[in-house]
Amino acid sequence: MTTEDKEAGREARIVLLCGAAALAVTLVYTIAGVIVRPTMFSDSAWGFLGWYGGKGLRFNHVAQVNPDDIATDVLSFATWWTPGQHVLPGLLERAGLPLGLAIIVVDALFSLIGLAGWYSLYRGFGFPATSSAIALAIIVFARHFALPFGIYNGGEILLFGVAPWFLLLVWRLRRLTWIAIVPLAAGVVAMIFAKLSGLVVSASAIGAAVMAPVGPWLSHERIRRAAIAAITLGVVGAVFYFGWFSRGGTPASSGEPTPWAWKYVVGYAAYAAAGAWSAALSFGDLGAYLFLSPSRPVFATALPVYWLLLPAALITAAFAIWRLREKHAEYLRFALFFWLGTGVVLVAITARGGDLGIEDRHMRLVSLVLWVGLVHAVLGTPSRRLLGVFGAVVLVSSLYGISSATMHVVTNFEHPLGGRGFRHRTADAAVLAFIRSIDTSTSDPRSTLIFVTSPEIGLEVRNVRAASNHAEFESLERLRQFRYHGQVPKLYVLVPEPLVHNGKAEVILRSFADYPFDKWQATPIGSFVSYSQIR
Repeated sequence: MTTEDKEAGREARIVLLCGAAALAVTLVYTIAGVIVRPTMFSDSAWGFLGWYGGKGLRFNHVAQVNPDDIATDVLSFATWWTPGQHVLPGLLERAGLPLGLAIIVVDALFSLIGLAGWYSLYRGFGFPATSSAIALAIIVFARHFALPFGIYNGGEILLFGVAPWFLLLVWRLRRLTWIAIVPLAAGVVAMIFAKLSGLVVSASAIGAAVMAPVGPWLSHERIRRAAIAAITLGVVGAVFYFGWFSRGGTPASSGEPTPWAWKYVVGYAAYAAAGAWSAALSFGDLGAYLFLSPSRPVFATALPVYWLLLPAALITAAFAIWRLREKHAEYLRFALFFWLGTGVVLVAITARGGDLGIEDRHMRLVSLVLWVGLVHAVLGTPSRRLLGVFGAVVLVSSLYGISSATMHVVTNFEHPLGGRGFRHRTADAAVLAFIRSIDTSTSDPRSTLIFVTSPEIGLEVRNVRAASNHAEFESLERLRQFRYHGQVPKLYVLVPEPLVHNGKAEVILRSFADYPFDKWQATPIGSFVSYSQIR
């Protein structure tokens, strides 16, 4: 057997071992999710609540209680989140699966699609099968990969599955001939359907494709590619603006630029740089867990976490560039401009007062693109000390991912299982039973309105009408701005006990302007209090 044959056999074994590990981890998470069932973030629940609010609605329209007359509903075009996160599991539920199980099916499907996509993208970048497979195997042990099986995060898992295939499409069409416009535009639509931020990712990737090929910056060829990219993004952008953005608010909608936004714009830029390093291994999430826990906060915001991570990010970037500059120059340029485009847009949105947080997830796709380059650079180094440091970093990430997944399984098992087959993080068993007792079939579903303080609780309502605010995450000042007029025969307002003690319950009750405050009937229900007025 020749040396080449031995090396090929070794490479095949590594790829097979890494692929088996990735499949095994996905299978374990899927089985645990099927047995225990997930909870969901309230962001995802908003989409479900609006989608279930009416039957036979036009595409992406939701039914909500009319604040000017709570006896009626208003239809609106949903703009804050794109429909993929609730439509895909929602369709599976309509086919007969409990929603909790449908969520796990979507998680497993898009996790596998994503793993295949990232491996294909890494190979498309020109990296060896071993580096690509090892990079992939490390990803599956990170916290962000396990998270949606424990807490459904909607568009994040969909984007994990769709984005690598779109990036591979962009990479293969980076010469940008005229025929590339149609497939790229279709790819952008798929990205937006998965998650609204897919538009930012798509624009950054197409822009990076213009700049990636090595050559003069202002050559005729590059100008031609830039023109095609501009036409593609211009057409999609115009359609999106008039068909979506102009019809309501989004997280990118500018509010009033605040002193905070301008003061911390440099810090947000540091976050964009550090997050591109940390997000693939969920180190920013780990920092948030260690330093931002509500029970023991060390920092007031996540910015200090990313300032602490920034030196490691810069050193790592310098090392990867030095190692890859000769054989992977085009990949480096693509990754650099992909990061730059995404980072600049996020910083600009924040400076204009957009509603974005400081989390790994905003930079995760950039980080996953950079990840394979770093893995390949480290694997090619002769330094055992560097390999040891890299192994230690991966071990910390993997332990955090596994422990986080385990904790979610244990914690979810303790949460009550709702009627739609998912676990509730806020509502207890008593309040779920109470909702079922008042959510009775009636000839007039509009006769009863159940108002809750988190949208996933409202998903338990099937026969009458439900409405929700986000009281646990809203300030008293913000809650005072809401007003609801009109009356219904039966109105229930379900509030967790902590909101009774901090004054938010009173503010919510007073927001129902046509209901006398002294007429509310309070009934303790588990860890909640039910306030009702029945006419």
